[in-house]
Amino acid sequence: MSVQTKMPTTLYGICVKNLDGTVSEEDLKNFFSTEGEIASTRLIRTRGIGYVNFYSEAVAKAVTNKKEGFIINGVALTTEYKGPVPDTRLHKEPAVCKIDGNCSKQEQLQVSMCV
Repeated sequence: MSVQTKMPTTLYGICVKNLDGTVSEEDLKNFFSTEGEIASTRLIRTRGIGYVNFYSEAVAKAVTNKKEGFIINGVALTTEYKGPVPDTRLHKEPAVCKIDGNCSKQEQLQVSMCV
């Protein structure tokens, strides 16, 4: 008999602002993974914004408060709890802005939620 675990359909997101242009998505994962299990991360380098999604709402809220004002590469972070977000990892649109600056609708929505 095999047991299948259902992936959660809701994740709990935070928005990270004031990211220096040298911060990578891996840096985000490493910095926030010390607080709890991360479901996904996303970085919009041109805007200096990152998104970190957690499986636990309690962890996301705690991380938002704990990491606010931390300095990475000489810049103080701003963190904001965004609440429940749909788990789009299985049907994700491309996340990269085109060279001409046009972003996907998903990216525009995330940026507008964070700003």
